[in-house]
Amino acid sequence: SYTISEHLGRGLCDFERKPLHLCVRTKTHKLVVQKRIDASPDVNDCTEFYDLSSAPDEQHNLLRH
Repeated sequence: SYTISEHLGRGLCDFERKPLHLCVRTKTHKLVVQKRIDASPDVNDCTEFYDLSSAPDEQHNLLRH
């Protein structure tokens, strides 16, 4: 099973000025995608990916190593 969540951060919902954060999480992995409406289509939107089975505290973003 998995969970999908989204948020725009604090304040008013403003898709034109604030990035949308989407998260897909399973028991063993978590993927966070940040998407700006004004971003070019070739921008890599995947910003965080965690292996929760080996780092449950989400301290090791596998996309940055």
